[in-house]
Amino acid sequence: MEGPRALLDLPATWLRRAGREFAPRVKEFRRAAHAFRKSAIAMAGLVLIGAFVVIAAFAPLDVTHLAPQVRCPTLVMHLRDDQRVPFEEGRLVAGLIPDAHFVPLEGRNHVLLEGTPEFAHVFAQLHEFLQSDGGSASSTTAFPELTAREREIVELIAHGLDNYQIAARLALSEKTVRNNITPILDKLGAESRAQAIVRAREAGFASSPLPRLR
Repeated sequence: MEGPRALLDLPATWLRRAGREFAPRVKEFRRAAHAFRKSAIAMAGLVLIGAFVVIAAFAPLDVTHLAPQVRCPTLVMHLRDDQRVPFEEGRLVAGLIPDAHFVPLEGRNHVLLEGTPEFAHVFAQLHEFLQSDGGSASSTTAFPELTAREREIVELIAHGLDNYQIAARLALSEKTVRNNITPILDKLGAESRAQAIVRAREAGFASSPLPRLR
């Protein structure tokens, strides 16, 4: 009976031996994990403190009164669903700088990620802006009486979009878009939407394809 009994006792014997050998290592691992966790928490705290310091330093700054003095060609791009800075802030900046070209982008990340559609679109817009001698294309200077928002609408009109599609692109109500159409036609000297499209395209609007909505 010694043989079978020894076989039955083997698992228990092995477990006791394994426990004696690995117990110190388990304790070491727990200590290391605890130290790492404390280090990670400390690092996260430093990152948060750094972010707070940066925000606290820049938040009081207001240079909106200086924006109208900018005389160089300016390209402003902003993500519609930016999780850090509201889309309207980008539109505001473009409206304050004379003849600034505003390009709305699709996406949510405040920091653009390589491989996303908006990442490629940004560089396409930059390339086009630089190729046009730093934004000197006629679409940025034609019809100077147009507001920044009206320029956005004209750009989409020139692409043939209707009011509903423009509203979806610009995150506006269809009524808001419709209310802008008559002043835009007046400023373009157009009697109809079709004529406005022709005049806008002649002035350089709709010179690049629209990004796809996701």
